[in-house]
Amino acid sequence: MRVLLFFFIIFCASLSADMPLLVEDLVSGKGKFKLESSLSYTNSKSQNLSTGDPIIVPISNTGFVAIPSSFGESEQENDNLIGTLGINYGISNKADIYIRGSYLGSYRQQKDPSISTNTFTHKPIDSWLGVNYEFLKDDSSVGVLGYIETALYEKNLNKSSYLHSLQIGSIVYKSIDPVVLVLNTTYRYSHKRKSKDGTYKPGNVLLLHPNVGFAVNEWITLSLGFEWLHQRASKFDGSKNGLHRSFLQPTFGLGYGFSEDNILNLNFKAATQKDSNSSVTLHWSYTF
Repeated sequence: MRVLLFFFIIFCASLSADMPLLVEDLVSGKGKFKLESSLSYTNSKSQNLSTGDPIIVPISNTGFVAIPSSFGESEQENDNLIGTLGINYGISNKADIYIRGSYLGSYRQQKDPSISTNTFTHKPIDSWLGVNYEFLKDDSSVGVLGYIETALYEKNLNKSSYLHSLQIGSIVYKSIDPVVLVLNTTYRYSHKRKSKDGTYKPGNVLLLHPNVGFAVNEWITLSLGFEWLHQRASKFDGSKNGLHRSFLQPTFGLGYGFSEDNILNLNFKAATQKDSNSSVTLHWSYTF
C-alpha cells in the first residue's frame, strides 16, 4: 500500500499489498535522503491577445512550474520540456527540508500581424527551498501533511527575481485498503518584480487536486482525479492585463514500484478548454 500513498500524495511512494498505509512514509525519516527527478512535457496555444499570464506546468502532485509568456497581439504555440531535480533530507521523523531546481527547453511559434517567428530557448526556470511537516497520522481519522516553500530564483519574461514568491500547501488523505482518497491543495503568492518595461506581478495561483488511487497489485497503482486551477490576472505597472482564469481538467496516473524506496510514476493531464494545456510528467524518486 506504500506505493499508492506516495503516488497520489508526493510521488515518493512505497507499496505493500498486505500492509495498511504507513504514515512514516510521508516523510523521508530522520537522517535519510530522498532524491527526486522529473521530466514534464506540455503543449499550449494562445490566439489573438496574449496577456502575459504564466503557463502552469505540474512537475509532481504538489509542485508546478510557471513558464513566463509574452504579451501582445499574436498567435502562439509552445512546446515545453522541463527537467527537475531535487533532494529531501529528514530533519526528524515528522519533517523534511528540501531543495529543487528546474530547467526549461522551449520551442515557440509566434505569428503577429506583421511577422512570423520560430524560436528555441533553454534556461534555468526556477529553484525552491521548503520544508514539510506531518501533522496527523492516518489511523483513526485522516492523515495531514503541510508544507511551505519560497522561490530562491525565478526566471521571468526578461529578468530574474529572487525570493519573490511563496507557496504553501497541504495533503489530506485517507487509506481504505486497497484505495487511497487524496486532496492536494496549493496556493502560490507572487510579489511584484521589475521587468525591462516596468513592474510586473504574476497572478497568484490556487490549485485543488482531489484524486482516488487503487493498488492493482504489489507493484502497480492507478489514479484518477481532476485538477481545478484558479489563476489571477497578471499586472503590468499596477494595471491588470487580461482576466482571472479557472481551469478544470481530468488527471490520470500510473505508478510502478521497483522496491519500497525506488518508485517511478507517470501522470497525464488533459486539456479541456481553449486556453488550457495538456501535460505529461514522468517522476522518479529514490530514498536512501
